[in-house]
Amino acid sequence: MSLSSMSRSAGLRLDKFFFESSGFVLWAGALIAGLVLLYCASFLHIGELALHSPLSGPNPQDILKDVGIWYAPNWAGVYLLLFPLYLLCASCMASQIRNILARLTDCSVFVFSDGRVATKDQVTGFLDGELKSAGPIFAFLLFAVFVVAAGGWYASCGSAILDYNGAHLMEAHQLIDWSTGAILKYPHGPKIALLIYSLIAYIWMGFALFIFLACLFLGCIYALFLRKFADGQYQLDGVQSQMLSRPILPRALAGLSYNFFIACFLGFVAAFFMKLQTAYLVSPRVSLYDYWFQAFYSAKPKSGALDFQNLTVDSPSWIWSVVFPTQPDAAWQWTDVQNQTVAMSIWVVVATMVCLAGTLWQIGTALKAARQYTQQVANNAALLNRFGADITLEENDRLQSNDLLSPIFPNYMTSFSLAALVILCTLIPRLTLVFTAVILAAIVKYLLKFSAGRQDAQQQNAANHI
Repeated sequence: MSLSSMSRSAGLRLDKFFFESSGFVLWAGALIAGLVLLYCASFLHIGELALHSPLSGPNPQDILKDVGIWYAPNWAGVYLLLFPLYLLCASCMASQIRNILARLTDCSVFVFSDGRVATKDQVTGFLDGELKSAGPIFAFLLFAVFVVAAGGWYASCGSAILDYNGAHLMEAHQLIDWSTGAILKYPHGPKIALLIYSLIAYIWMGFALFIFLACLFLGCIYALFLRKFADGQYQLDGVQSQMLSRPILPRALAGLSYNFFIACFLGFVAAFFMKLQTAYLVSPRVSLYDYWFQAFYSAKPKSGALDFQNLTVDSPSWIWSVVFPTQPDAAWQWTDVQNQTVAMSIWVVVATMVCLAGTLWQIGTALKAARQYTQQVANNAALLNRFGADITLEENDRLQSNDLLSPIFPNYMTSFSLAALVILCTLIPRLTLVFTAVILAAIVKYLLKFSAGRQDAQQQNAANHI
């Protein structure tokens, strides 16, 4: 197969891969691979790496700071914990869209303007064609991610490891982390092994970034397909495609929207961890635990001692000082260091917001077009008979409603508020306690929704048996 043909079918191949693969197997495989990658850092003594501040030198009074890879939120959080969840989300969405198409086809939602009801093969064929047409986008995305990963590796640590000169590293004010910190800790360390390990780690980072962006783009393509089908942009024998707004349609679209939002929410969480890593490395906090709970610490962050004497419940500013710490910190390393992780976190937030808004808009537009077409044929007895008049349509007041977001994304205000708080924490990474509260609230919300979904499914099965 030629390179051009592989490029054209990249989107379809990726969709088929996620659809045919077990989500649990993908999740478990990525988690094990991430654990192996981080565990191998122990052989290079960079899993846990304690250093003196490069601004003060090996000062005996300066407490050592943990900069090992296990203390890097970007690596231990995003590429170990979140990346397997991206694979799981992509697999779930690929399976879900196929199940949705099958259910909607059985309920005669996909139709043609001449009265024919679309078959499952016809509907799936249109979706496959949309995925094929997006193949070059996925090929370009893979190339762009490779360039970002390779360039980021060379700029962040590759050039420094090749030089392996601590003095040059200090003069260049390069960011000190698990990779460059090894140069200061082990001046005569294993240069080649560190070079290979860091390159593999950045390749893994690029692969994770590609999977996340591919998951977003797949969701956008699924939504684009639904909108184009409802707008009549597909044709069969010169007849335009249409969609009927039956009661099952909003429920199916809501499931797709909610799962896509989960993938986007994980993207916002990843951006927070990216920004948190740089903020922690620059701060004087000696461990990630200290940084996370810094609101409870005294005015001398390097002392490592908790101080609750000045934090009393009677003080009106106690809660505010705990949630929003305002105490200025002296830097542990240079504040003017250049780090691609900060820029990447911003791009992840922007890309995720654009994809989320675009996907929800397209799904809402598909529902709107389906409602409008349903109103057109509601009084046409011949068409209704061919479409299956025994299957009820949506109620007339719902067909005329201009509310498109609530049907496809119930309780969207709560979900959007949680996402907005995560974005706020990304802009201000010191709000770790706010972030913790948001994650706990999101978990509770998901568990409640999952429990309600199971109850609805049980009730539906009981009704079917009756």
